[in-house]
Amino acid sequence: MPRVIQSRVLRRLVVAAVVLAMLPLSAPPVAQAANPLKDSTSLTFVPENVAFYVAGLRLREVYDKVATSQAIAKLKQIPIVQFGWTMALAQWQNPQNPQIAAVKQALQTPENQQLLAMLKDALSQEVFMYGGADFGDAVALINELNAASNAAQLEALASGDFEDAQAAQFEKILEVLNSQGDKLKVPVLVTGAKLSGTQVAVAQLKRLEDLLTKALAQQPELQKRFAREKIGSADFLTLRLDGSLVKDRVTQIAQESIRSNWNSW
Repeated sequence: MPRVIQSRVLRRLVVAAVVLAMLPLSAPPVAQAANPLKDSTSLTFVPENVAFYVAGLRLREVYDKVATSQAIAKLKQIPIVQFGWTMALAQWQNPQNPQIAAVKQALQTPENQQLLAMLKDALSQEVFMYGGADFGDAVALINELNAASNAAQLEALASGDFEDAQAAQFEKILEVLNSQGDKLKVPVLVTGAKLSGTQVAVAQLKRLEDLLTKALAQQPELQKRFAREKIGSADFLTLRLDGSLVKDRVTQIAQESIRSNWNSW
């Protein structure tokens, strides 16, 4: 009997030793499985202290699966859905609305066809967005501005001074901005996508540059702040803003308000 007990104990010790010996071998694959995701997605360059981060991977596959699902097939069998889809398709193929006709004509141009192909490519791979660590401060400031604007409007309505309600709102907003002083800054907000090639993106970036250059031609102060810059190894279109623009705009609004009041007298 003692020998039987000893042999059972020995077998259990051997089994335990084998299990313990296998544990280190099974641990590395779990750790390695997380690395390819970070190395092959936008997580590679997203800072660790961001306020939020969202990403969509292979959304085209998700769309295709949903579009061919049984739920969508049953939805298409509903008479009102069939009628609505038939009407929408007829309107698109032979548009009577000038706005729809203009949109259809614009989408048929080679440049926009290239843009649509780029967007499909991005959705087929990855799209992402993240906000910097200072994004929370910007949201808090927006909430404070909304609260100040609503309070000014309520005060104007309570006093019956409806004509000066907008001026009171503007004054309250300026008070909040002035209280922030040098702490005011534009938060970091980055959005991007992964593409299978860069040639289409480079062409669309040049197209966007030309469109913005024409749009800003009527705004000399903004036009001289717009430029193409190389940051790192990539090209960026930048529009550099500062507080002087806000000051100039406030001065312009004040002058227009004074002229308006003077004319009303």
